[in-house]
Amino acid sequence: MRVCAYCKSPGPLTREEIFPKFLSEKVGYTTFVDQTRDGAVFGPVTVRDVCSQCNGVRLSELDNYVASLYRDYFSKPVDAPVDILFQYNYHLLTRWLLKAFYNSARARRGNGPSRDLFEKNVPYILGERDDPCIPTLVSVGVTTSSVASETEKALGMPSVFHPFVHKFGDLGFCGSRVADAVVLSQFLSINSFSFIFVGFSDVIEAPDRAEITKGLNEVWLSKVAVKRA
Repeated sequence: MRVCAYCKSPGPLTREEIFPKFLSEKVGYTTFVDQTRDGAVFGPVTVRDVCSQCNGVRLSELDNYVASLYRDYFSKPVDAPVDILFQYNYHLLTRWLLKAFYNSARARRGNGPSRDLFEKNVPYILGERDDPCIPTLVSVGVTTSSVASETEKALGMPSVFHPFVHKFGDLGFCGSRVADAVVLSQFLSINSFSFIFVGFSDVIEAPDRAEITKGLNEVWLSKVAVKRA
């Protein structure tokens, strides 16, 4: 018998969107490209394995929170130089990111992160646990608007291009030391804002995690200029 992917109740089961409706509606289209299916293009991606209580109450709290971040931050084009004070609730945002990645993992085919890692984090996603089940790093980046070239302008294109797409995917790291330490690495972007989620093996000692985190942040943050709250 099929059960809810979150609370394991028998249902009734409802349809859950990989990207919430408020995000797909904001960009004005719901086309998805799945690189795990040879670049197949199709409509909104959903999974039908979430009970109405989790979908409509427990998980909607997270969607509502990210919807508020969309209104305050994600909906606005970002121009250089970047000067943003991004204030957010770390756990609400991280729980939402894990929810989105878990939904994607259940919907996809082919290679991808192990669903076991997401399932272990379900109590955290639902707010029943204070912290993720593995040490984690969440980094925030910004892609600024770019000015069109003279050739592009001559072709009638806009004079300024603003990032206007939502996407997510897997991340890979070069170097055996980092690859061995990282058990889960995901990427998600909403217009100009991008989020990297990295989960470390729990056998990696804190000093080693801190050193790897410093190195990753130096690479990531060297490309952005975000003021942290």
